[in-house]
Amino acid sequence: MSIRRLLGILLLVFAGLSGAAGIWQLSDSMQKMQAADWVVRVNHLADLTHQLNAELAMERGITAAILGQPAAASSVLRAQMFNARGRVDRQYQVFHEYLQELLAVAPQHPMANALTELEQAARQQTLLREQVDLAIVGIASAVTHREWIDALTGRIRILQNFVVVSMLPLPANPYALASVQVFRDQLFSLSEHLGQERAVLGAAIASARPLQDSDRAQLVSARMVVERASARFLEAAPYMPHDPRLEDALLQMRAHLLSDYHPLREQVFTASLAGQGYPVTAEEWYRQATTAIDQVLEVSRLISQRSATDITSLRDSARQTLWLLAWVVLALTLLFGFTVYAVRQRLLLPLGLLERAARQVASGDLQQPVLALRDDEMGHLAHAMEQMRQSLLDDRVRRETDAERLRKLNALIDNSASAMVITDLQGNIEYVNQRFEVTTGYSPAESIGRKAGFWGSGLTARDQYQLMWQTALNGRVWEGEMINRRKDGELFWCSVSISPVIDGQGQVTHLIGAHVDISERKQIQRQLDVLRNYDELTHLPNRRLFSEYFQRVAEQQARRGGYCAVLAIGISRFKQFNDSLGREAGDQLLQRLALRLRQAAGKRDTVARFAGTDFHMLLVDLESPAVLFERVSTLLAHANRPLSIHGQDVKPVLRAGCSLLAEHGRDLETLMRKAGTALHSAERRGHEQALYDESLGHDAEQRLLIENALRLAIERDQLELHYQPKVELASGRIIGVEALARWRDRTTGEWIAPDRFIAVAEESGLILVLGAWALREACRQNREWAAQGLPPLVVAVNLSAVQLQQSDLPSVVRRILAETGMPAEYLELELTESAIMEYPEQANLLLRELKSLGVKLSIDDFGTGYSSLAYLSRFPVDLLKIDRSFINALEQDSSAAAIATSIIAMAHQLGLQVIAEGVETERQLAFLQRHGCDQIQGYYFSKPLAAADLGWLLTQDRRLQMPEAVSFKRTLLMVDDDPLIQVGLQQALDGQGYRLLSCTTAREALELMACNDIQVVLADDHMPDMSGTELLARIKNLYPDTVRLMFSGYFDARRLKDAINIGSIYKYISKPWEQGHLRRCVDDAFAHHASLQRRLQQEDPSSRLHGEDGPTGG
Repeated sequence: MSIRRLLGILLLVFAGLSGAAGIWQLSDSMQKMQAADWVVRVNHLADLTHQLNAELAMERGITAAILGQPAAASSVLRAQMFNARGRVDRQYQVFHEYLQELLAVAPQHPMANALTELEQAARQQTLLREQVDLAIVGIASAVTHREWIDALTGRIRILQNFVVVSMLPLPANPYALASVQVFRDQLFSLSEHLGQERAVLGAAIASARPLQDSDRAQLVSARMVVERASARFLEAAPYMPHDPRLEDALLQMRAHLLSDYHPLREQVFTASLAGQGYPVTAEEWYRQATTAIDQVLEVSRLISQRSATDITSLRDSARQTLWLLAWVVLALTLLFGFTVYAVRQRLLLPLGLLERAARQVASGDLQQPVLALRDDEMGHLAHAMEQMRQSLLDDRVRRETDAERLRKLNALIDNSASAMVITDLQGNIEYVNQRFEVTTGYSPAESIGRKAGFWGSGLTARDQYQLMWQTALNGRVWEGEMINRRKDGELFWCSVSISPVIDGQGQVTHLIGAHVDISERKQIQRQLDVLRNYDELTHLPNRRLFSEYFQRVAEQQARRGGYCAVLAIGISRFKQFNDSLGREAGDQLLQRLALRLRQAAGKRDTVARFAGTDFHMLLVDLESPAVLFERVSTLLAHANRPLSIHGQDVKPVLRAGCSLLAEHGRDLETLMRKAGTALHSAERRGHEQALYDESLGHDAEQRLLIENALRLAIERDQLELHYQPKVELASGRIIGVEALARWRDRTTGEWIAPDRFIAVAEESGLILVLGAWALREACRQNREWAAQGLPPLVVAVNLSAVQLQQSDLPSVVRRILAETGMPAEYLELELTESAIMEYPEQANLLLRELKSLGVKLSIDDFGTGYSSLAYLSRFPVDLLKIDRSFINALEQDSSAAAIATSIIAMAHQLGLQVIAEGVETERQLAFLQRHGCDQIQGYYFSKPLAAADLGWLLTQDRRLQMPEAVSFKRTLLMVDDDPLIQVGLQQALDGQGYRLLSCTTAREALELMACNDIQVVLADDHMPDMSGTELLARIKNLYPDTVRLMFSGYFDARRLKDAINIGSIYKYISKPWEQGHLRRCVDDAFAHHASLQRRLQQEDPSSRLHGEDGPTGG
């Protein structure tokens, strides 16, 4: 138990005992004081009663005298009567008020009951006074003097009885007992005089003689005492404390005295006066008198017994008080002894131990631990002293450590990276470190003693110096930046921190300045400010600065009016350029274009680049929206001029989307978004520029509607796959199909073009769900065809660029193959060239992971991208699909034909198969067959079919009918738009063993070349659709083995020289021709073709694509 709690308990016990004894004693003292005070008050009340009785007696006498002869009463006498009345009323008022005070102190006192009778007597006296006043004025019916005397005598008697009642004890106060003796004295006097009457009358009755005069005088005196004492006692008896036995005894005494004894005594006394015989015998008289005396004595005995009981209660109370005080004294004595013991054990002894411990600590002996005491306040103090000892011991170690640290700090300050300066309050330098000399060039010898700031440049504001000194002298740290000057005159930025040194009294004594050269940081900050507001690559404003410009321009336009436009400018095919020439070239292109845009912009126009390949412009000071088109056209014309980067000629293609401030929006984000929408529209349509209008917004809404409808269609399984056959040219059989998604509008029943919803799916991300569905449905359908007993097919499914970015694409393919149960070798995944070349390294890893599943891989739309042969040789693909754009242009565009043949040759050299898509004509088929294409796909054989229709087609075992190809060893094609010339050539060459083919246009010539194995071409130079020189140049590119002859009636030496130099023609024949010369030239041409073929076979027999018997080698 803690000392605090122990002392608290002791104090509580002490306070409880003392309080109880004090309360008991206080209560007893208050009862005594109350009893004493009550006696004083009652005595005073008795004095007031006697004074009132005296005044009443005075009024009684004067008024009775007047009532004796009312008419003869003098005015003096009447005045005295009224004065007496006033004194009575005043004295009664004083008496009554004092009586109320007594009853307020003891409301339960019997006086409260006697007060009613007293007040009734007062009211009766008031009525009698009125009657007296009437008698004085001569009214005969008024009160008589006898009635008046009796009434006031009765009131005086009531007041006397009231005095007796007032002497009754206080309720519940054992000390208020003194008045009981008065009743005992009255009863004793009553019993004594009753005894005298008993003796005198008993003797007379016994002797049968009349009473003598002395006996009669004694009896009259005794009778008066008896009657007065009994009346007084019986009147006061009802107000005595309640006691049933006493009340019964009083009733019996009252009944006997009034009913039996007093009448009998009168009879005896009357008989003695008359000389008659006594009505009772001596024995009977004695018995009646004795009974009266016994009853009086019984009442006296009961009153004495009640008094004894009260005294006994008072004695018991005193005894209890004595015992209580004794126990309290004993308890306090024991408590004092225990307190002394506890103080010694819990305070004095521990204090002695703590004093010795404190002396040891004061002497510096910190090694002796303070003894542990019990868990109380002294124990806590001992623990605190032990902690203090440990703290002092630690402080000693800390001081030693601090001293060492201070030495290190001094060394640190001396060698600090900051220039440190210590001055007094007047700014006189007292110390500088080594870095100060490095920073400013001033040595300590040149600095100490001088005023601080002598190295200032004068470029720092004077107010800043004043604020610095005021802050530091007020005890606060000041920090700021200043421009100072070195000893050699060089300016430098300096970060300054001035710290006050404050002593123990809180006064500043010195100032410490830390100076850091931040010139380099300032330079970096300026660079950061540039980076924060400008594009790092092009140094154009970035979004933040562009937004600030826009806000200013928008506010100016709101005040001045006019037009302002926001442009979104995009660079077409930038990625292809960047991939082919490298990132550095792409960055240089962006820089060059940014410079051109700045040059073409107006003085108040702003060009910005946020990121990527898009630029934004803010065109201001437009007179009208119509001027915008001209401004943008001029701007793009300047930017789209050819330029050279890394030795390569580049023709940039920039397009612009425009939006007008106020008309299309008032905030920059809205205008940029709408300008971007216009830019996308221009890019889709191939336009140079586009101005935003609601139709573009409508187009965006339509795309959103398509997206929502497509999402719903996918959820409701409303899409279906159609399958377009792939045909092997060697056998004509269907060896595979390509799965193509189809979507029919359930409302109109019309098919929705794939290019519409596929593009929306890629933009919205639905292509992932759509692609997974197509892959699963294609595998399921292929598995179903196999279950029907149809020949095995390879089903090809297109993968979009978005799907290639799926990290779990191989897992998806593996899971679908497992779910459908289709062998992996019957699945072909088609990937676009542009998609895999966007990130070739990542694409190569993905393709290899897909290839490990056992599926076939093909590159779709090959020839439209920028594939690198190095990457192509590394990609684990099986097929190349020639894009349909090249197939469509085979018959008209030699470049397309050349690309197609190059793709076929390159693929075969790499061990890949080639498939051509979009084959729609026989000539296209013949060309592809002649150049060794492996597979074709297109409407020439079949359009995409529903699964059921394709199943029926497979059951029919339909095959591709190859075009009939006739092969001659020597075939000559003659091209001239003049029919007569053609007839002449036929006649000249007929019979020479040639197969002669003729046509009138270059287009027909290319079609015949595609469908026939032609060794020599003879073409006129002047034709309407294409010159012979150009035609022969195309044939050279498409069919390099074909020998080309040109004849013309117009000699152009320059054109002829150019044609020969580029190898477009073998020989030139002029019109008109000499038949023998013509035949020799044609023979030489065929001989030249034969020698070329032999040389090729000798060099590399495998390089020959076709045998001599025709395209199929048969």
